Amino acid sequence: MTPSNPTRWPRYGRFSHLIFPALLLGLILLFFAKMAFSNLILARGDTFLYFYPYWEAAAEALRNGRIPLWNPDLFMGAPLLANSQVGFFYPLNWPLWLLLAPPYAVKASILLHLFIGGWGAYLAGRRALELETAAAGVTAVLFTLGGYLTAQVEHVNQLQGLAWLPWFLVVLASCAGDRDTDRWAATAKAAAAFAILFALQLLAGHTQTTFITGIGVLIWGGGLWLSGFAARRTEMALRFRFYVQRLLTRAAPAFVLGAVLALLVTAVQLLPTLELIQHSSREGGLAANEVLSFSLHPLLLARALLPGYGQSLFSEYVAFLPLTALLLAILGGWQWKRWRGALPALLLVLVGLSLALGLFNPLNWLLARLPGFNLFRVPARWLILYTLGVSLLAGLGWQIAQDRWQQQTRPWPQLAPRVQRSLWQVERPLRLGLYLLLGLIMWASVSIILAKFFPTGAEAPYEAPHRVTVLLWLAELILAYFWLSGERLRRQGKWGLATVPGAAHAPWLLWMVGTAVLFAASRSQPYNNLTTPEAYFDLRPPITRLLADTQAPGSDHQLP
Repeated sequence: MTPSNPTRWPRYGRFSHLIFPALLLGLILLFFAKMAFSNLILARGDTFLYFYPYWEAAAEALRNGRIPLWNPDLFMGAPLLANSQVGFFYPLNWPLWLLLAPPYAVKASILLHLFIGGWGAYLAGRRALELETAAAGVTAVLFTLGGYLTAQVEHVNQLQGLAWLPWFLVVLASCAGDRDTDRWAATAKAAAAFAILFALQLLAGHTQTTFITGIGVLIWGGGLWLSGFAARRTEMALRFRFYVQRLLTRAAPAFVLGAVLALLVTAVQLLPTLELIQHSSREGGLAANEVLSFSLHPLLLARALLPGYGQSLFSEYVAFLPLTALLLAILGGWQWKRWRGALPALLLVLVGLSLALGLFNPLNWLLARLPGFNLFRVPARWLILYTLGVSLLAGLGWQIAQDRWQQQTRPWPQLAPRVQRSLWQVERPLRLGLYLLLGLIMWASVSIILAKFFPTGAEAPYEAPHRVTVLLWLAELILAYFWLSGERLRRQGKWGLATVPGAAHAPWLLWMVGTAVLFAASRSQPYNNLTTPEAYFDLRPPITRLLADTQAPGSDHQLP
């Protein structure tokens, strides 16, 4: 079942389409206020030691009008252009490099690509799941400001590539859902769009992100195809059938053609990179144990998927979302037979989480030997598919809660036709979600004991969640459950309590609770751990410092 009359903001007239982008931008600036409104910079890890120097070298070459084939300042010289992670041909880097110093260019790129990713997630919710405006907004906020994407801000080229991931679903849905355009014209438009998106990801320089995106799109397409079978005995069977037919005859060829065109467009970057790979340890693929390094340990599941509230975790394992969102996602996933897009999103969640477990999932030992999979490490990066799937399903869950509230509070003639037809049953999925999330919280307690016998790795030694954190988890879960179900507690006997049915509530409170949880939990994220710009601009290499210390007094020679 899909909406036919999406809600809008009619009172704002022609400016209504600007409301959500402005809201999204405002939330990004609120969460990243320290980065956006101060001169403080990121000064640790890959950002400081890797991207700043490379971006400075690339920016200098760009200002001088030359292509930087070689970097003479690294060891005895090393290829620069062939290192795709520099992103020299990525078009959005050029204005930042020309206008800003590397630390500030990185900050601007982070904010820009968070907005691009959020806007894409919003449009994916609107078109791929046909959510209403507010529900798609839930999807966008969770995807953009959730734990996974914001934990990757120090890997700027990875963030740049991930920002374009939701846009693939937008193109796929637009192509398959277009009933008016000629088949060949629709295929050509979609192929051009896919080519642009693939090219942007490849030029951003994080090839693993492009590979994950391709697998994610295939999972989404396969999920839509399966949806046709799941819905064959429902009232949506005929509509699903034609949608899947357009998917196979238009979107699938467009996806393949777009990928080929992207390879041609980005050959200027790919060919030097392929030549460099032939002289690297990754020629012919990595060994299975290398491929499966940095796998998400099962004992870290609760810490990875639930808000940490001040407790930090290795950034590759961070994918927290509010328990409110997880409960809404379970409610949305329950509609996998009735709502187009619910099953593909559910598959993204399951496959993404399964692949992120890496060496702890026996299937991954087979995948690690397959072409493509054997080129990349860090299985935990598949959590991006989990994050996108949960964000989409949470938007759908919010839509269902909104429909249910409107049915109980508004006169029947004022309801949209879709809402009149939707008699949602939420009790069973909400109870299932309550039990699953309580189980995840209990797993955090069990993990405390198991971690003494099964270490979680040097990069993420096990740290038990604080008592306050567990209490906040339980409080949010209980609030979300009773608010969505409408149930109330009633005294039974002298000491007992029982739940009784009640009226549904407007889900707007949960929108605010989820955003507040994201804000509180994100305070320990890397983008809030900034330092003064002197850490970069006044830096002296160790050899220069030693020479300065040993220089004879009174010498006229000035070292940098």
